[in-house]
Amino acid sequence: MEPRLDELNLNLMRLLKALVEKKSTKLAAEQLGMSQATASRGLASLKEVFGEMLFVRKAHGIEPSAMAIKLAAVVDDMLSPIQDVLEDFAEFSSDDFNGNISIVADSVYYEEQGAKLISQLYKALPNASFSFFNWDESSQEEMLSGKFDYCIVDNEMELGQDIYLKPLFSEKTVLIARENHPILSLSYDWDEIADLPLVILPPPVQNTPLTSIEVEYLRRDLTPHVLLRSYNIQAACQLVSETDAIMFSSISTANNFKGVTHYPAPPLSHQFNEFTIYGGYLQTNRNHPLYRYLHNTISAIFNP
Repeated sequence: MEPRLDELNLNLMRLLKALVEKKSTKLAAEQLGMSQATASRGLASLKEVFGEMLFVRKAHGIEPSAMAIKLAAVVDDMLSPIQDVLEDFAEFSSDDFNGNISIVADSVYYEEQGAKLISQLYKALPNASFSFFNWDESSQEEMLSGKFDYCIVDNEMELGQDIYLKPLFSEKTVLIARENHPILSLSYDWDEIADLPLVILPPPVQNTPLTSIEVEYLRRDLTPHVLLRSYNIQAACQLVSETDAIMFSSISTANNFKGVTHYPAPPLSHQFNEFTIYGGYLQTNRNHPLYRYLHNTISAIFNP
């Protein structure tokens, strides 16, 4: 008779092992915390799968066949990998984790939040090691291949659906400029700021010829007068602090760099009205407690 393996389940295999060890449906039931009637029905199911001679009835119990003994010997080998996976996804212990976490982010966020990010992550995962990388053209592909555990990007980045993104924080778009700015101290209407020099922080990977702010200017039939286009936010803020240039950014930027402050932005289109920063990891890791813990930790850093 061909074994009917499609009717087999893990509980039956656990029962088979207990029956081989105890040679009694009553004792096997007690070991597994089930009723004797349930164990007897399970024994009948095992015989349906593997054949009637799997166990032989004796006067004071049952005698396992050679097949039953061999099957019982591999039950732990079958169940241990499953148990290991389940333990992996059980309650996460941050103190026990001692692996490496690799994070890739727009360099702007490392400049703004890097010190807090490193400090808080080491406190949250005291036995882990960390690797930090700047996002570039190959980062999405490398993340999909497993090189990176976590990414930090903004709403200008377009990533594939295999990367699960969750918001870390959002802030209204504001104007960043030097203190006592001669124009912004009086007005921040488009008519007043249109001719001011502009500093732009482009995304690390730009999929379109123009940044969002340049599109915003052109939508209003205005020509952006770009004084500086830089991936270095510290250099950008330094220039803004020394000139009449303006930069569209968030309040966090103003709070993290000396010599600049924030002013209300003029009316903006919906898609540019706020900055949203996302944290992301592979969709296949969505229900893994390590990645949920990592996201919650980083979210707390961005939202103190």
